[in-house]
Amino acid sequence: MKIILLNGPPSSGKDHAAKVIRNRFFKIVNHPFFRWEKMSFPHKMAFARMTGTDIDSDGNNITYETKKTEVIPWLGVSYRQWQIDFSERFMKPLYGEDIFARMFLMRNLTWLDDPNWLCVVSDCGFETEACTIHAAMPHNDVLLIRLFRDGYDFTGDSRNYISKRLKVRDTEVINNGTRDFDQTIIEIVESFIGEQRQVP
Repeated sequence: MKIILLNGPPSSGKDHAAKVIRNRFFKIVNHPFFRWEKMSFPHKMAFARMTGTDIDSDGNNITYETKKTEVIPWLGVSYRQWQIDFSERFMKPLYGEDIFARMFLMRNLTWLDDPNWLCVVSDCGFETEACTIHAAMPHNDVLLIRLFRDGYDFTGDSRNYISKRLKVRDTEVINNGTRDFDQTIIEIVESFIGEQRQVP
């Protein structure tokens, strides 16, 4: 499996980049084996099961995703804060800093050794989690893309940019909100997986 880790603050374009990759390689090129993952899938699923709400096809909670920072009256915190609490105050203290990476590897165990699979992780979480994924895979099978966008940073978020200390193939992309950003993402992924066909 080829794994693309997208790293950036909220609203930097991680989900958009994942959709660009999916639309290019799964829908246009008909890459037959494609997965879209997030380290936060367990958070979203746990919250959906707890509240009886639904998850959409992109793995987002339909009821709360568009109002992430609004306080949920019956909960007393926002949906984003609940996700942070679930991760940092419950799962990691009990099961280890890399629990979500280990859960990701278990979810994808069937396909990890298959070079035909392409997986984009639109929220790759923390450095510890990226290290765990990188350690489990051949060096050339993991690519880290850091996304930057003017006016957006990690203020109020528990995550941050994954440092260059992680010895993995990496690159940086500025999201300027144009098709140039989309094309840059496509070209990076084409180079990574050896796909040389042009976008029609």
